[in-house]
Amino acid sequence: MTDRTEKPTVQTDPKQTPAPGGTPPVIEIKGLCKTYGELSVLQNVDLTIHAGDVVAVIGPSGSGKSTLLRCLNRLEEPDGGQILFEGQDVLTARDVDGLRARMGMVFQQFNLFDNMTVQKNITFAPVYLRKKAARRAARKRAFRWVVRLFDKGRPPLPPPPSAKSIKADAEAQARALLARTGLSDKADAYPSTLSGGQKQRIAILRALAMRPAVMLFDEPTSALDPEMVGEVLDMIRDLAREGMTMVVVTHEMGFAREVAGRVVFMCDGKIEEQGPPETIFSSPSSPRTARFLEAVLR
Repeated sequence: MTDRTEKPTVQTDPKQTPAPGGTPPVIEIKGLCKTYGELSVLQNVDLTIHAGDVVAVIGPSGSGKSTLLRCLNRLEEPDGGQILFEGQDVLTARDVDGLRARMGMVFQQFNLFDNMTVQKNITFAPVYLRKKAARRAARKRAFRWVVRLFDKGRPPLPPPPSAKSIKADAEAQARALLARTGLSDKADAYPSTLSGGQKQRIAILRALAMRPAVMLFDEPTSALDPEMVGEVLDMIRDLAREGMTMVVVTHEMGFAREVAGRVVFMCDGKIEEQGPPETIFSSPSSPRTARFLEAVLR
């Protein structure tokens, strides 16, 4: 994992921060605000995430952690601020489905379709979105043929993939994902026959099937029995080792300390402190962070 010890412990600068190699951020959050009535859930949150970062977000319940994640892919609509994802403004994006495909999310509950097999759960969204893209490409290609009647210099566009090839590609990808996690024998099973740990691992594979640039995890082990937590955390560890960019809201302090390159502590809708795990857990600069850690680590 990349050394991130030079990053500041306390967030002070909302400006775009280049990565050590000079590349722009994958996600840049500036002054993000969200309210529910008179309750201010997010207050001027600034956060920068680069490719390959594994960021663990910790803090007490009600501190705005889950709301922050849900704002990133517009499951919640912020009331102020800006979110840039791969240089594009998330809050003005017209293709929200495309945005969510590039920013996969795994929830506390598994949210699998009970009437679909495991393989169908994994392939449903990729097939739907790729067929939608193919229809757009077909319309564009038809328009290009009309244009070529008047402009012979325009080259024809290649034909879009067929529905059959899209389905076959998605099914092959699903089989490969299941094989890599040792769940190949569950391809034709239904969610009701799976353990909680298996369901959450399938939920992760479903998000990975969209080939996302970033994975968002909202307390992915909170609904699991204790003996099933390890298998899900092991899967997330593997993704971290492979270089997947991730933001993980978690109450698993040992996991955050071991896997994350940066820990963000939120409290009362604000980022109180952030920095390398060894700094946050061993010598936090904020008294509020220290009180929280003392309570959860005792």
